[in-house]
Formats: sequence, structure tokens, C-alpha cells
Amino acid sequence: MYSRSFAIFVVMVSASCAIQHSTKKDGTSMSESASCTITVGPDQDLNAVLREAPDDASVCLSPGVFRGEVVIRRRVRLLAPQGAVVMTARGSAVLHAYGDADVYAEGIVFRRGGGGVGEPGLVSVAERARVTLRNVTLEEGLSDAGGPGAIRVGGREVVLERCLVRRNRGNHAEAILVAHPSKLVLRDTVILGQGTDEPLINLQGSSAALIERSTLSQPGGKALEIQGSSFGAGHAEIRASVVNGKIGSWQGGHATEVDTLHDIAIDENGRPPGRTDVGPTPGGTIGAL
Repeated sequence: MYSRSFAIFVVMVSASCAIQHSTKKDGTSMSESASCTITVGPDQDLNAVLREAPDDASVCLSPGVFRGEVVIRRRVRLLAPQGAVVMTARGSAVLHAYGDADVYAEGIVFRRGGGGVGEPGLVSVAERARVTLRNVTLEEGLSDAGGPGAIRVGGREVVLERCLVRRNRGNHAEAILVAHPSKLVLRDTVILGQGTDEPLINLQGSSAALIERSTLSQPGGKALEIQGSSFGAGHAEIRASVVNGKIGSWQGGHATEVDTLHDIAIDENGRPPGRTDVGPTPGGTIGAL
């Protein structure tokens, strides 16, 4: 049993690690230097720690493998300054963000989830939740019961910055499904497909996507599908990116492209060799190590 006294002790731990967060496009800082409010190890109950954590806590994961699904309903930072893996057995997504959750996660590998009916393989965002992932790897997610392989965007917004999404399998979307009327933002992110018949990203209803300096690679298949509906027409804005694969749309769904390259070779970092004007910004890490 996880006691309140233990929770208070954990909260009071002063961690030596600190992590630099990015600055948002609107100029506001996520956190200039967020020291760890709580440090948790792989042998502890991460969900219990998160339930007891104060709002705006910076929960730092020690290196190692954390097993079991993570459920968040509040504003919290989930950080892995030295890298960590969070994974589940098949049957559940790894990260669930519900209610008014506002989650910032950095440096983590989310791996090997498997959603139930309609659930994604790795990350489920619903209700009014917002999630930002930076330097995160999402891999080996599986949903064979109507959900996307990696992420279901059903809350306000999901932002991926310098992330790597690979080796996922799902229905309706191999990687990411954006439900009406949610929004997806990709910046300096690489999504690699496995050649299935499903699109890498599926926008439904009046959902929207902003794709900047990123790579979507599903050669010979569908990189992006935009499905309008009676709720409205979805829209994707693609800037300075690489798209290997088709962009499909119907019922008013459409894409706007600026300085986008199609069906070209990419290197192991998802960048077109010899080009610095499109694809992920050179330098830095894409995904968690």
C-alpha cells in the first residue's frame, strides 16, 4: 500500500537533476530550468506517485524500465533526464491523459502497448487534456481492435517536438488518429511506416494538423488521410517537410503545402541527404535514446 507519509517524503526529495525545456512558438517558456520535484525509480508505483504529486510537479524518472499503464488527470511534467522506458503488456495503452490534464513528457521511450477496443497502442488523450511530447520515442504500439498504433488525439491538442514514431500497427491509422475536433502539431518529428494499408496519420471530422520540418514516410502507401464529415472538413498545413507516400482527402478535407518535398530518399535521421531547408532541423536528438 502506498502511504501518504511516503508520498510526502518523496515530494520533499531534492533531486540533483534539472532539465531544459523548449520555448513554445508563442514565445512563452515551458520551464527554463525545472528541477525535479519528485524522483521515482522503476521499482516504485509510478501511478501512486502521480496521484499524490502536486499540480505542476516535475516528476523525474530514474533510468530503467517502468511497467504498467500511466494515468494522468492533472498538470504535470514527466521527465527522464537520463532516459527511461515506460511500457505495458498488451491490452492497454501506456499513457492515458484525461480530464483537464496538461502533460509535458521528455526523454522517454513509450513502448509496446496494446489498446483494447478502439484504444491506441501507446498514448490516449481524451476529454479536455493536452499533451506535449519532446525527445520522445513511440514504438511497437499495437491496436488490432479499431484504434491507431501509437496515439489517439481526442483531447484539445497533442504536440510532438523532436520525436521519433516507428514500428507501430493499428486500425484506421498506423501511427496517429486525430478525432474531431482535436489538433495535432508536429515539429522536427519523424514518423516511419511499415508499409501497411493504413495511413500514418488520419484526420477525422474538423480536426486539424500543423506539420513543420517533419518527415512522414510510408513509401507506396498513405502518409496522410484527411476525412471530412458532417462535423466539418479537416485541414492539414504542411511546411518545409518530407512526405513519402500519398495524401488522400474527401468530403472537403484538404492539405496546404509550403516548401514540401515528396517521395525522396531520407537518411537514418529522417532527413533528405544534403538538404537543410526541409525535414527535421539538423543537429540535436530526435527521439529518446
